[in-house]
Amino acid sequence: MEEEVIKIKTKGYFKLPSLGKKTFSDLMRAGLSYTSGVGFSIRPGADLEFVKKALEKALKKKVFFVFNCVICGKETDCSTCMFSDVCPIETTDNYCLCDECFSKRNLNDYFNATKKIFSV
Repeated sequence: MEEEVIKIKTKGYFKLPSLGKKTFSDLMRAGLSYTSGVGFSIRPGADLEFVKKALEKALKKKVFFVFNCVICGKETDCSTCMFSDVCPIETTDNYCLCDECFSKRNLNDYFNATKKIFSV
């Protein structure tokens, strides 16, 4: 039997079932925000590792984050990434590389994309 999975976008809003006051409070402190009627969102600098562990415990499901590729903007997620076991998701700043852009290995594209994001 396959383990249930939930994928959470790091950009935009997403909905979750009721989590209880303590879990909700812990998630707010870890960097999520909540807008009534719209849902949850991840603030810049959120502790994604804590959020992942708290949600997996509360939901009893495996949690993967969906990032936007820093180069092309395409959605990509940890569930298919070859680096998911070693990636420090808390340092990604909600950006990643999709498989296609990674396979091109064009350092200049990566440099230009990050320069735009981080105003270097």
